[in-house]
Amino acid sequence: MSSPTLSSTAAIGRAGTRGRKELLGTQVENRIRAYIAERGLIEGDDLPSEGQIATDLGVSKSTVRESVRRLEALGHIRVVHGVGLRVGKFSIRPVVRALPYDLLDRTRGLTDILEVRTVIEENFLVRSAAHMTEAHLAALESIVAQMEATSSGGEVDPHLDAAFHRALYEPIDNRLVMDLISTFWELFDSARHAVEFTSNFRAVQEHREIVEALREGDEQRIRTAIRDHFRQLEDELARFTLEHPRPDLLHPAEHRTDEPNQEQS
Repeated sequence: MSSPTLSSTAAIGRAGTRGRKELLGTQVENRIRAYIAERGLIEGDDLPSEGQIATDLGVSKSTVRESVRRLEALGHIRVVHGVGLRVGKFSIRPVVRALPYDLLDRTRGLTDILEVRTVIEENFLVRSAAHMTEAHLAALESIVAQMEATSSGGEVDPHLDAAFHRALYEPIDNRLVMDLISTFWELFDSARHAVEFTSNFRAVQEHREIVEALREGDEQRIRTAIRDHFRQLEDELARFTLEHPRPDLLHPAEHRTDEPNQEQS
């Protein structure tokens, strides 16, 4: 009995001749993903070698290698040196981190990230609240107690802040949600440092209010608590933008001073 192949050589070969190299690479990636899904493969399962994939799909090894590299970056595939290709563990983080780099270098980027965080966290927090146990609430209260004991001027240790926001969504037991929450928190924190924005001087009080709203179980109070938390950040960010204008970042084309003088020889 012959070993299963990814696709007929002719099918992808014909498609590849009609398009550019990028299109062919995309087709290879899609076929590998389909192969994993069709066979119900899970993390750690073996995949055909790059050479076998190239033969099955009628493409060059270099095309397969580039496709494997992209799939590895997303976590679909894990390359085990000396062994071969294995099914990996997909994560949304590389996708989010591929967002435009200027999000990390301007205050408008901070506002954009904060808006996405607000929508994601508010709606999933309501879902999480429905599954919140006493153990979950106790864990959140423990983190807030640590915030109160270690905060300086009301500002929370970023590690505790990250732990708090992860703990909020643990009852959902959805890895994709947890990836999104954690990644957008990291993006915001990176962007905050890039523009030297120090924030959240009422964070301890706001985190305490979120926990109390969860304990009460009132959906409207929960939504209000998380919105107020992010609204405080928005207000501080707006003040920061007014006090620390960065025209070099916001309008680089209008403030460029290093252009060569075209009139000079």
